[in-house]
Amino acid sequence: MSTPTSPVRVAFAGAGRHLARSHAIHVHVHPNAAIVGVFDPSDVSVAELMEELGANVRIKRYASFEELAADTAVNAVMIASPDRFHLPQLVGSVEAGKHVFCEKPMCDSPE
Repeated sequence: MSTPTSPVRVAFAGAGRHLARSHAIHVHVHPNAAIVGVFDPSDVSVAELMEELGANVRIKRYASFEELAADTAVNAVMIASPDRFHLPQLVGSVEAGKHVFCEKPMCDSPE
């Protein structure tokens, strides 16, 4: 198996406590991945994520999910937002040509 020549550039949709403890730290320390940005409307959640990752980490904060999805610097999106946003963010990420990891559930109703 070959290793990538450049890291996979990951952005997070959602910056809640679960993301920081369960996913972001693993992306942060992986030698073939780099965290490039985050979208979350909560200043507190973003601050807690940054604290969890460490003082030397600098990542872009997107004003909207659409801005995140449009960023050509992003290869992959990790969706860890509230459940009701999962499906639209998943579709938006795929339509933008991104690789996607979506927290469960994929959607919050059969519709």
